[in-house]
Amino acid sequence: MNQNTPKAPKNLLIKDIGNNKISISWDADYNMKDYYIYRKNSADEFYDLSTPIAVYKVFDPADYEPDYENWPGNLPKERLNRFEIILDGDPIDALKPESKTCYFDVRE
Repeated sequence: MNQNTPKAPKNLLIKDIGNNKISISWDADYNMKDYYIYRKNSADEFYDLSTPIAVYKVFDPADYEPDYENWPGNLPKERLNRFEIILDGDPIDALKPESKTCYFDVRE
């Protein structure tokens, strides 16, 4: 466990899904309101807490049932087992593409 993120979500999975996209997913916890995603330069780097690259907002369908008034229209109306966010990777140099390791942390 990275000591910089003592409250990382359970079963965090980061994977390259191709087409210069990165999937970050973790076990759903509907007790949370927000998750903050940070980009880092190394696994043990401590990052600036004021600059997340993304914020994942948790919407619980149970809070909106039965008529789903004010429900965000693009979200499924059932509870998910995992939360996921898709991020763009770094720009690729078409003349000299190379592999790159990316580091992320997700915090409550």
